[in-house]
Amino acid sequence: MEPRQPEGESKEPLEVGARQSITILHEDPWLVAVHKPAGWLVHRVPQMAKEDPVLLQQVRDQIGKRLFPVHRLDRPTSGVLVFALDKKSAAHLVDQFTRRTIRKRYVALVRGYLTEEGTIEIPLRERFGEEAAGYTLDCHPLQTACTHYRAIRWFEAPWGFAPFATSRYCFLTIEPRTGRWHQIRRHLQHIAHPIIGDKRHGDSRHNRHFADHLGNEQLLLSANRIEMIHPHHQTPISFEAPLDANFERVLGALKSFEVSKETALASAS
Repeated sequence: MEPRQPEGESKEPLEVGARQSITILHEDPWLVAVHKPAGWLVHRVPQMAKEDPVLLQQVRDQIGKRLFPVHRLDRPTSGVLVFALDKKSAAHLVDQFTRRTIRKRYVALVRGYLTEEGTIEIPLRERFGEEAAGYTLDCHPLQTACTHYRAIRWFEAPWGFAPFATSRYCFLTIEPRTGRWHQIRRHLQHIAHPIIGDKRHGDSRHNRHFADHLGNEQLLLSANRIEMIHPHHQTPISFEAPLDANFERVLGALKSFEVSKETALASAS
């Protein structure tokens, strides 16, 4: 999730005929927190198709209020996303994102076993505009990036890819300490534990197996909690989103292959 400067209230005309109702996690006069579905854009971008679903537009139509974007989630990522409902609240929230005082927690399913807890500190090059024409990563200097993770469940499945007879997976909670482009996805790929379903930074063999045999076409990364200071009350507030049905279904399919922490950590050491 990357901070955005408030751009003023959206002037697009309200549209009728929503694709699906978005779950509202919290609403008050100053902000609204929603559960963003995987595959939805937060706001319109030049490269999108006309029929692509847009979260800002849908939530605005549902609650009948103008929205001020203050951060974003990548299109394939599901989970908690917050909009401000006035300019003053937007400025306050953007300042918190900029100062990195907002705490964000994600969950993900990755390839391989990770030790119980760790921190990834690998500098990354920033990128703005996911489909920027003629873009190369050398266009921007390296920037510090820090991601903390904690493994909480481990699985060993009976399918394998040469030279391995089985496949190992790990369910993580993740807290990014910085907000670089695709930071979590790139950091986990850097340490050879890519997220399942990541078409850009992942492992195509495992992605294909999950698609063909478990029906998963989704990036298994979800922003499940965010903590901040309320822009009006000046008190701590947090919002949580449950895993979506697809993510829950995949974890359910893996449950019979779950191994104990002791077994997994002994194997990973």
